[in-house]
Amino acid sequence: MSNFINQLSKLEKPIIGMVHLAGLPGSVHFKESFETTAQRALNETEILMNAGFDGVLFQNTGDAPASEEGDEATVAFMTSVGISLRDICSKLLGVNVLMNGSKAALAIASAIAADFIRIKINAGVVATSTGLVQADPHNVLSFRNRIGAHDIDIIGDLYDRTAAPVGEFPIEILADLAIRHADVDALIVSGYGEQDQINRLKNLREKMPEAYLVSGGGVNINNLPTFMNISDAIIVGSSIKTGGGFLDPLDPQKAEEFVNKAQQLREENI
Repeated sequence: MSNFINQLSKLEKPIIGMVHLAGLPGSVHFKESFETTAQRALNETEILMNAGFDGVLFQNTGDAPASEEGDEATVAFMTSVGISLRDICSKLLGVNVLMNGSKAALAIASAIAADFIRIKINAGVVATSTGLVQADPHNVLSFRNRIGAHDIDIIGDLYDRTAAPVGEFPIEILADLAIRHADVDALIVSGYGEQDQINRLKNLREKMPEAYLVSGGGVNINNLPTFMNISDAIIVGSSIKTGGGFLDPLDPQKAEEFVNKAQQLREENI
């Protein structure tokens, strides 16, 4: 099974589709049955595979406001979902546990043979809607070593759009710290708006030309040419949903059109 960084190193610019889980048992917004949530995740993963996506990233979106690290219930139910997704996902599979459940994501990814995890906070301290959250690379990497999960790639956010940094670093300094201190394999770049995100990507591309840059939100079929030109990979979620919301159903037609556009751009060497 090819991993995430292998695809980036081959300049394939993988397109990763999000599967946003509804509230899981134990979360404050748990409403629909777990069986319903799990089946919807399976259905959406199948849609992404059929559309031609290069991978799937599943996240406990409906758990917000989530605990800082993810609890036992989060790990148990996301592992259960993940085992089923791995069975039908022949491409890349990733895990993200909100708010910053790095060790939980590693545990789940290791158990289900996933390829990568996404970590939201990799350096410094950020203010979120539920308080301050700080990076914890020492404990994360120690845990990774203890469970032998070195084959799981870490892709990490810089200045996630749902949080604000406390004592802001220049983005290139934060990126360097994330790579050197947190062993982040690829950097996820988002912004508070489209132009903000583009500016950050261009800045990092200029100052850190060897770094792998992933557009981590805000990409749609109209701005895809711009983001594919300055990114090594794309993560897409809300713009391929029926109503544009994270928890709205995935739209098969939008998903297929997005991948077709990406493939066209690849052939044009964008």
